Amino acid sequence: MTHDRELALTINWRSNAKVNFKSVENPTIRKINLSSQPNLGGSKNLSIYDCLTNFSQEETLQGNDEWYCSKCKEHVPAFKKIELYKTPEFLIIHLKRFSHTRNSMFGSRKLGLHVDFPVEGLDLNAYLSQSGQSPDTGLASSNQGGVALKDGGAEANNQAPKLIYDLYAVSNHYGSLGGGHYTAFCKNPIADYWFEFDDSQVSKVGATADDVQSTVVNKAAYVLFYRRRKQPS
Repeated sequence: MTHDRELALTINWRSNAKVNFKSVENPTIRKINLSSQPNLGGSKNLSIYDCLTNFSQEETLQGNDEWYCSKCKEHVPAFKKIELYKTPEFLIIHLKRFSHTRNSMFGSRKLGLHVDFPVEGLDLNAYLSQSGQSPDTGLASSNQGGVALKDGGAEANNQAPKLIYDLYAVSNHYGSLGGGHYTAFCKNPIADYWFEFDDSQVSKVGATADDVQSTVVNKAAYVLFYRRRKQPS
C-alpha cells in the first residue's frame, strides 16, 4: 500500500507504570484506505462549479447518520439531496475550510485546497432545480412559464432571467484550526477598483483583470460575496 504522507503512532507512559502485555490471537484490524481520504495537502485544485455539483449530489444517510422515521419510530437509512429552488440578489458562498471527522484518525484540521472561482460571470442556471422559481418573476423554471416544451424536450425561454453573478468581496483566512488572521478583498463600485483590507492597512489591487483574478482568487479565500447581475430591460 502506498500513500503520500507519513504516519507515526507514539505511546507514552510513566517510568514507574506497571504494564501487562496480553497476547491476542486473530485480532480485528481496521484497514484505512489513505488514498480515499480527502486531499488535505492542497495539491489539487477545484473550481466553484465542482463544489456546487458536489453540494447538490444525493447523499445516503446510514450508520450514525440514519434518519428517524416518525411513523415507524426507528432510525432508518434514507436519502438526502439539497437543491436550489430560488436564488437571492446577494449570494454568499461559505467554503468549507475546516474538516471535522467523527471517530477518525484524521480528526479536525484546516483544508488548504485552492478553489477557483470567477470574479465575473458566475453562472447558476444549471444548478437551479427544475421545480424551482426564477428570481424576479416568481414563475416556475419548469414548463410552467419558464420552459417551453417542444417535441418531447425542453427549450429554454429566451425571456427567462439569467442567473449570472459578479463577485464584489472575499473574506480570507490565514492560519490553522487553532487560530489565524482574517483579511478581505472588496470592490469599490464607484471607482470600479478592488482593494485589500488587512487590519488598518488598505492597498489597491492591480488595475487589470488579470491582476484582480490572480490576487483575489487565492488559496485563503473563505467566504465569497456575489451579487446577481441586472438584466437589461
